[in-house]
Amino acid sequence: MVSVVGTVGDDTIAPAQAQAGVATEIGLGLATSAIGSGITLSVQHVRRSFRERAVSRAARAFFGIGRAPIRIIHSSVYDPPENAYNYPATDTRAARELVQLFESMQMREGVDFTVEPDRRITNTSLLREDNTVLLCGPARNGLSADLLGRTDLRYQMHATRGVNVLTDTQRPNVRYLPSRELPLPPTRSFDYGLIASFPHPGNSERRVVVLAGIHGTGTVGAAEYVCTPGNLERIVKAFEYQRTSLVVRVDYDDADLETPTGVTEDFVVS
Repeated sequence: MVSVVGTVGDDTIAPAQAQAGVATEIGLGLATSAIGSGITLSVQHVRRSFRERAVSRAARAFFGIGRAPIRIIHSSVYDPPENAYNYPATDTRAARELVQLFESMQMREGVDFTVEPDRRITNTSLLREDNTVLLCGPARNGLSADLLGRTDLRYQMHATRGVNVLTDTQRPNVRYLPSRELPLPPTRSFDYGLIASFPHPGNSERRVVVLAGIHGTGTVGAAEYVCTPGNLERIVKAFEYQRTSLVVRVDYDDADLETPTGVTEDFVVS
């Protein structure tokens, strides 16, 4: 009787002890996992916060955020038969990139920034009061022609007979030619975009940013480049006398001129 009871008792107690041990191990495993997850989330939060602060600092320096509202000004093209203005799709897409960047920084459209066509700017002296982002080159955006013409930058863009011309002032014989203007077009289509940030010539407390392609695709590529994490911080580090300029090459597919397939910096930031 005793051996029977003892056998039953041994068989009953042993699984209970084993289950308790397993439960303890599971509990410890879950606790360790929770602690590990907490540490991981904390590290990720710190990294994300640091990253956001770095982007915010770079954006303030590049766009002048915090000093005054920002005007994003795109080009407009008059269509005589329709007696109306058209807004280039590439400018619209470039503006959308900037809006997304600003909104990610808790900026409000209509309060902290606006988007408007160049044709509505009838008094250019007002631009001295705000920070300005100009989209499109001098051939279509007269404000780009005016402000670039009054600024000393390494990379410059001007319009000749309605065509944007992008040059390197340190290499007078260098002119950037997009694929469609080359004598023998390459297998891959590409454009070039100018990225520039400098104090307003009429008010050093306000900034002017120019994002301008030789053609529309270059404008989109320039906007995408400055809105891509990491690029703004690196550009700002290269500021010299509070100004900078660089050129990006923008690859695209002929079937979709509005969508760059690759944007890479060309030569050096100055």
